[in-house]
Amino acid sequence: MSSNVRITQTTTTTTTASVLVINTGYLKTKLGLLKSLIFILTLIAFILMSVRHRYLIANNDFLFLYLINWCHLYAIFLMLITCLFSLSTATLMPKMTFDFVFHFSATILFLLAGLWSISIAIDSYYSTYKTASILAFLIALLHALHGYFSYATCKLH
Repeated sequence: MSSNVRITQTTTTTTTASVLVINTGYLKTKLGLLKSLIFILTLIAFILMSVRHRYLIANNDFLFLYLINWCHLYAIFLMLITCLFSLSTATLMPKMTFDFVFHFSATILFLLAGLWSISIAIDSYYSTYKTASILAFLIALLHALHGYFSYATCKLH
Protein backbone atom coordinates (compact mmCIF):
# COMPACT_ATOMS: atom_id res chain seq x y z
CA MET A 1 0.00 0.00 0.00
CA SER A 2 1.79 2.91 -1.21
CA SER A 3 0.28 6.31 -1.76
CA ASN A 4 1.67 9.32 -3.42
CA VAL A 5 1.46 12.65 -1.69
CA ARG A 6 2.29 15.71 -3.65
CA ILE A 7 3.37 18.76 -1.67
CA THR A 8 3.63 22.10 -3.36
CA GLN A 9 5.00 25.15 -1.73
CA THR A 10 4.03 28.58 -2.95
CA THR A 11 5.97 31.64 -1.96
CA THR A 12 4.39 35.00 -2.46
CA THR A 13 6.57 38.05 -2.32
CA THR A 14 4.95 41.40 -2.02
CA THR A 15 6.69 44.69 -2.31
CA THR A 16 5.21 47.91 -1.20
CA ALA A 17 6.21 51.19 -2.64
CA SER A 18 6.45 54.09 -0.29
CA VAL A 19 3.18 55.64 -1.28
CA LEU A 20 1.90 58.48 0.82
CA VAL A 21 -1.73 57.81 1.65
CA ILE A 22 -3.85 60.78 2.67
CA ASN A 23 -7.05 60.08 4.53
CA THR A 24 -9.28 62.61 2.76
CA GLY A 25 -12.36 60.91 4.19
CA TYR A 26 -11.46 62.40 7.58
CA LEU A 27 -12.06 65.89 6.24
CA LYS A 28 -15.64 64.88 5.36
CA THR A 29 -16.48 63.94 8.95
CA LYS A 30 -17.81 66.52 11.39
CA LEU A 31 -14.68 66.29 13.56
CA GLY A 32 -12.40 66.66 10.54
CA LEU A 33 -14.39 69.61 9.26
CA LEU A 34 -14.36 71.29 12.68
CA LYS A 35 -10.64 70.71 13.09
CA SER A 36 -9.98 72.17 9.63
CA LEU A 37 -12.12 75.23 10.37
CA ILE A 38 -10.36 75.74 13.70
CA PHE A 39 -7.00 75.54 11.94
CA ILE A 40 -7.99 78.02 9.21
CA LEU A 41 -9.54 80.57 11.60
CA THR A 42 -6.63 80.31 14.03
CA LEU A 43 -4.23 80.84 11.15
CA ILE A 44 -6.17 83.92 10.01
CA ALA A 45 -6.19 85.37 13.55
CA PHE A 46 -2.48 84.66 13.94
CA ILE A 47 -1.66 86.35 10.63
CA LEU A 48 -3.82 89.36 11.51
CA MET A 49 -1.96 89.79 14.77
CA SER A 50 1.44 89.19 13.17
CA VAL A 51 0.92 92.08 10.76
CA ARG A 52 1.09 94.53 13.67
CA HIS A 53 3.91 92.73 15.51
CA ARG A 54 5.80 95.94 16.36
CA TYR A 55 2.88 97.18 18.40
CA LEU A 56 2.47 93.70 19.87
CA ILE A 57 6.04 93.66 21.14
CA ALA A 58 6.04 97.27 22.39
CA ASN A 59 2.68 97.02 24.13
CA ASN A 60 1.97 93.45 25.16
CA ASP A 61 -1.75 93.89 25.83
CA PHE A 62 -2.58 91.40 23.09
CA LEU A 63 0.31 89.03 23.75
CA PHE A 64 -1.88 86.49 25.56
CA LEU A 65 -4.17 86.11 22.56
CA TYR A 66 -1.16 85.95 20.26
CA LEU A 67 0.44 83.15 22.31
CA ILE A 68 -2.82 81.21 22.59
CA ASN A 69 -3.23 81.47 18.81
CA TRP A 70 0.33 80.27 18.20
CA CYS A 71 0.16 77.32 20.60
CA HIS A 72 -3.19 76.11 19.33
CA LEU A 73 -2.23 76.66 15.71
CA TYR A 74 0.77 74.40 16.26
CA ALA A 75 -1.20 71.75 18.18
CA ILE A 76 -4.15 71.69 15.77
CA PHE A 77 -1.78 71.49 12.81
CA LEU A 78 -0.07 68.44 14.32
CA MET A 79 -3.40 66.80 15.17
CA LEU A 80 -4.79 67.49 11.69
CA ILE A 81 -1.68 66.17 9.92
CA THR A 82 -1.65 63.09 12.13
CA CYS A 83 -5.29 62.33 11.38
CA LEU A 84 -4.79 62.92 7.66
CA PHE A 85 -1.78 60.64 7.30
CA SER A 86 -2.81 57.86 9.66
CA LEU A 87 -6.01 55.90 9.29
CA SER A 88 -5.78 54.50 12.80
CA THR A 89 -5.18 57.88 14.43
CA ALA A 90 -8.26 59.36 12.78
CA THR A 91 -10.40 56.68 14.40
CA LEU A 92 -8.59 56.57 17.75
CA MET A 93 -8.19 60.30 18.41
CA PRO A 94 -11.87 61.09 19.12
CA LYS A 95 -12.12 58.09 21.45
CA MET A 96 -9.35 59.37 23.73
CA THR A 97 -9.90 61.59 26.72
CA PHE A 98 -7.09 63.85 25.50
CA ASP A 99 -9.10 65.09 22.54
CA PHE A 100 -12.09 66.48 24.38
CA VAL A 101 -10.01 67.74 27.32
CA PHE A 102 -7.78 69.59 24.84
CA HIS A 103 -10.74 71.18 23.08
CA PHE A 104 -12.60 72.12 26.27
CA SER A 105 -9.47 73.73 27.71
CA ALA A 106 -8.91 75.51 24.38
CA THR A 107 -12.49 76.82 24.62
CA ILE A 108 -11.76 78.34 28.02
CA LEU A 109 -8.41 79.79 26.92
CA PHE A 110 -9.82 81.34 23.75
CA LEU A 111 -12.78 82.80 25.67
CA LEU A 112 -10.44 84.35 28.23
CA ALA A 113 -8.05 85.65 25.58
CA GLY A 114 -10.93 87.00 23.49
CA LEU A 115 -12.54 88.76 26.47
CA TRP A 116 -9.22 90.24 27.56
CA SER A 117 -8.34 91.41 24.06
CA ILE A 118 -11.75 92.80 23.14
CA SER A 119 -11.86 94.79 26.37
CA ILE A 120 -8.60 96.46 25.35
CA ALA A 121 -9.27 96.64 21.60
CA ILE A 122 -12.71 98.20 21.91
CA ASP A 123 -11.15 101.61 22.53
CA SER A 124 -8.17 101.21 20.20
CA TYR A 125 -8.00 102.05 16.54
CA TYR A 126 -6.30 98.78 15.59
CA SER A 127 -9.00 96.94 13.69
CA THR A 128 -6.76 93.90 13.20
CA TYR A 129 -6.78 93.21 16.93
CA LYS A 130 -10.53 93.73 17.10
CA THR A 131 -10.99 91.22 14.30
CA ALA A 132 -8.60 88.75 15.95
CA SER A 133 -10.52 89.12 19.22
CA ILE A 134 -13.82 88.40 17.50
CA LEU A 135 -12.25 85.41 15.74
CA ALA A 136 -11.15 84.16 19.17
CA PHE A 137 -14.82 83.89 20.20
CA LEU A 138 -15.66 82.01 17.00
CA ILE A 139 -12.69 79.68 17.51
CA ALA A 140 -13.82 79.09 21.10
CA LEU A 141 -17.26 78.12 19.82
CA LEU A 142 -15.74 75.67 17.31
CA HIS A 143 -13.52 74.19 20.03
CA ALA A 144 -16.59 73.73 22.25
CA LEU A 145 -18.45 71.95 19.43
CA HIS A 146 -15.45 69.75 18.70
CA GLY A 147 -15.05 68.96 22.39
CA TYR A 148 -18.74 68.06 22.67
CA PHE A 149 -18.62 65.71 19.66
CA SER A 150 -15.36 64.17 20.91
CA TYR A 151 -16.89 63.65 24.35
CA ALA A 152 -19.97 62.02 22.82
CA THR A 153 -17.77 59.73 20.71
CA CYS A 154 -15.59 58.85 23.70
CA LYS A 155 -18.59 57.98 25.87
CA LEU A 156 -20.08 55.76 23.14
CA HIS A 157 -16.98 53.57 23.02
